[in-house]
Amino acid sequence: MLQAAPALNALDPGEPTKMPLEARMYGIFAGFLLTWAIALVLKRERAAWMSNSWMLFAFLGFIVVMGFDGLNATLYDINSAGLPVPFLYLPRLDLRLATGLLSGIGMGGILLPLVNYMLWRDIRTEPIFKSARALILLLMVNTIIFLLVVSGSGLMLYPLSLIGVLGVIALIAALNLIMLLSIFHREGLTANWREALNPFAAAILFTALELGALSALRYAVFGTAILP
Repeated sequence: MLQAAPALNALDPGEPTKMPLEARMYGIFAGFLLTWAIALVLKRERAAWMSNSWMLFAFLGFIVVMGFDGLNATLYDINSAGLPVPFLYLPRLDLRLATGLLSGIGMGGILLPLVNYMLWRDIRTEPIFKSARALILLLMVNTIIFLLVVSGSGLMLYPLSLIGVLGVIALIAALNLIMLLSIFHREGLTANWREALNPFAAAILFTALELGALSALRYAVFGTAILP
C-alpha cells in the first residue's frame, strides 16, 4: 500500500524507528486522549453523569476485550517459555493496537465523568456520551488512528507518536487530578477554565514527577529510560 501511495512514505526515517509506546499501551493512551478530545468538541466537558446503561456496558466490554487479549498474550508467552499452557490464538500487533484503542475509549467514557464531577462547580447532570452517534464517532476517529498506525506511514510517524505521548500525560494527569482534588478537599470549586489552570498544572506536575521516577527506575534496572 505504501509503495502504491508514495506520499505516505514522505518523511520516512532513514532507519527503522519504533513508536514511543508498544501497540497496546499506545492504543490505551491514544484512545483515552481522543475520547477526551471528542468530549470537548461535543461540549461535554461539564457532563458529570455516567453514560446510559447500554453504553456503559459497551465501555466496560471494551476494557474486558483488551484484558482478554492481554491474558491470551501472557499465556502465549508462558507457553513459549516452555510451560505447556494453552492459549487461543497467536498474539498480533494490530490486534493489540485495536483492543488498546477500545480500552482507551472505555476508560475515557468511565473516568471523564468523574473528572468533570470533581473539577467543576456547575456540573451538568447528564451523561457525558448519551447517544449511539457519539459512540459511533468515537469508534470512527479511533479507526482512523488505527489505520494510520498500521499503514506504517512515515508522514504520520511524528503526529501519531505525539498523540501517544500526550495520551500518557492525559490519562495519568486525569487520575492525579481526581486524587489531588480529593486529598485537598477542592472538589467542585472550579467555575471556569482559567480557575482550572492551577489544578491541571498541579496534576501535570505530579505526572511529570511520576514518569520521571519510573524512567529513572527503568534506567537503573535495564539501562534504558523510556516511557513505561
